[in-house]
Amino acid sequence: MGLRISKKKVTNSGQQANSSGSISDQVIELVNQKRAASGVSALTKNSVLTDSAQTHADFIANSGSTSLPHSVNSTGFSYWAENLALVPESNNVSGQAVSNWIKSSGHYANMMKNYASTGVGFSCRQGYCVIVQQFGS
Repeated sequence: MGLRISKKKVTNSGQQANSSGSISDQVIELVNQKRAASGVSALTKNSVLTDSAQTHADFIANSGSTSLPHSVNSTGFSYWAENLALVPESNNVSGQAVSNWIKSSGHYANMMKNYASTGVGFSCRQGYCVIVQQFGS
């Protein structure tokens, strides 16, 4: 995949969306709302998965490649999955990413599986944001 993204770094801790929390927190909230509507228990934010997701989001944004860096797959979770999204930068990045995942059977399945923990990372460059959500049990 050849993303045309600059090297300017904007990380999870610095980016805000909708002034109601970080993109990461908004993604988790939206996914948990969808899970609750379907009777699936909420995911808990996990720092290992958050760090791993952020590493992968930065890797994608910097390299333009969606291949998984070796270190990202070493989360220590028995069961593990990941959703990726590339969406235009806006005041609704989290909503765009989750909406895209809901429309994709594979991404939606990851969102709804019986995972207990999650982490979200993102990196925005030249008008686009890479969103990575990882799930683990």
